[in-house]
Amino acid sequence: MIRTRYIDSLRGMAILFMILAHTIPNDPQALEEVNFIIRLISSLAAPLFLFLVGFNYRPKETLDSSSIKKITLTFSFAVLIDVFLWQIIPFYSYDILYLIGFSLVILHFLKFESKLANFATLSALLIGAFIYQYLHLYPQEVNEPSLSNYKDMSLIDMFLNLCFNGWFPVFPWLIFPVLGYLYKRYKLKINELALFLICIPIFLGLAYLEYLAPSVKRIFSLELFYPADLLYLGYSIAFLFIAVFSFKIIPWRELDFLQLLGRPSLFMYVFHLFFIHWTFSVLNEFLHSNILLVYFCYVIFFVTTAYLIHRLKNFKFYPKNSIILGVLMGK
Repeated sequence: MIRTRYIDSLRGMAILFMILAHTIPNDPQALEEVNFIIRLISSLAAPLFLFLVGFNYRPKETLDSSSIKKITLTFSFAVLIDVFLWQIIPFYSYDILYLIGFSLVILHFLKFESKLANFATLSALLIGAFIYQYLHLYPQEVNEPSLSNYKDMSLIDMFLNLCFNGWFPVFPWLIFPVLGYLYKRYKLKINELALFLICIPIFLGLAYLEYLAPSVKRIFSLELFYPADLLYLGYSIAFLFIAVFSFKIIPWRELDFLQLLGRPSLFMYVFHLFFIHWTFSVLNEFLHSNILLVYFCYVIFFVTTAYLIHRLKNFKFYPKNSIILGVLMGK
């Protein structure tokens, strides 16, 4: 499979945004003082990742062994993060890897030929999320029992977290992978330049509205998507179309640093969570709580790590045909 450079670069940009989103909240003072632009940038990583999941999805008649391994590996790392990093019960509060895994399954059954069915799917996701938020049912905190409090588990809570209340619930986050799949499917019928030009003022206008009158968000979070309300969905979708078109027309060189980060995106996501969690306090103290300097140190470290992974894959002993390593490290 020939890799598309601008897609790897988009993934790399999402990794940079995600490192930022997971660095700043470790310093309460930095989180309290952070400006709106940083919050906005941090909020665009997740929709970009999910959009690319759908964009890169290749419909198949059946779930073959490679697809099953990819889905299983995604869920396995989601469980690994919950159990060993956050020490919470897995399949309960649903971080982004769970949604990616569910997306791969759901997309397999959403291979609609009918444009009406495609539109109905997106509309149902939007309407379901809007009604739930309009009724003020969205909680300020996610119920996620620790491993030691397994007796507090509730099947009702697990279901509500999956659909509405979790970190990345199906309503409305499934919109992004479905939109990515449909965009790739119909992009030859779309005037991408016109869409790009339309989306620029939409993004700027809606982001400015978010700045003026932010809706009720989870106050402990850096990102602006708890909940992912209609305002957020509007400017994040506009950003996706702007980013895809912009990166598509850039003449990317082979092994640009964004591509290096983007190719092993699953590994980089899992690794950066653990590494930042383990090292932040020491690094932040060493750098006298200069949060931007801490961030740039992390960026340099993870780019270097991605480069070493690239070099590793060039060795003869590296199993290039491994499906599992292909999913984890990129081809």
